Amino acid sequence: MGDEDAERRDKLLKLEDSLCDLQVLAVEAGVETTSALLRMAILDVRQAMGFRKKLDG
Repeated sequence: MGDEDAERRDKLLKLEDSLCDLQVLAVEAGVETTSALLRMAILDVRQAMGFRKKLDG
C-alpha cells in the first residue's frame, strides 16, 4: 500500500506543478476568471495531499 500512496502523491505533485504553471500563464495573460479557477484547483490538490497525509500520520 505504501507504493500506491507514493505513486498517488507523485501524481498529485505533478498535477499541482502543472496547475501552478497554468495559473502563472493565466495571470500573465490577464485572464482573471481562469486564474481564480486554477487557484481553486491548486487548493483542492493541496487539500487532497494534506488530507491523505493526516490519514497516514
